[in-house]
Amino acid sequence: MAARKARVPEPTLCDILEFEQTNVETAMLTGTITAFDTDGQFGVIDADDGHILLFNLDGTDAALRDRFRCGTRVEFTEKEDTPAPRATALSILDTDAT
Repeated sequence: MAARKARVPEPTLCDILEFEQTNVETAMLTGTITAFDTDGQFGVIDADDGHILLFNLDGTDAALRDRFRCGTRVEFTEKEDTPAPRATALSILDTDAT
């Protein structure tokens, strides 16, 4: 008796779009922190391209969190989120603001 070949399902359009969204290289953006809540470790960035993005420092090294404040120039990636896009993977650009 011959072995049966397992049937692999064809990917759906949703599968393809999800793959493309998660595997696209994201360019680093830059901007300035314009509002920051030091207690909650979240704030707002005015990106150099005109976008306004929210951010949270939960994923940032705890030793670096006290270096973020209003006026700090940062580099980040943009992540689509609800209710608004978010800045992730923040790093400080200039050391004068720290």
